[in-house]
Amino acid sequence: MIPKYNEIQQPALKFLSEHTDKPYRAKDMLSSLAEHFNLTEEEVAEEYPTHSAHLL
Repeated sequence: MIPKYNEIQQPALKFLSEHTDKPYRAKDMLSSLAEHFNLTEEEVAEEYPTHSAHLL
């Protein structure tokens, strides 16, 4: 199940606080969040109904 925005905030902020010493890619953060929420590859690739962006 795709987490809601307010559910993503804490893990995202934790990731950012732990990675202040070196550059990282958005893909790294996405992988970390996907792992945290036990998301499948299909869920990570899921898009909004308007196809304007990925959900996560």
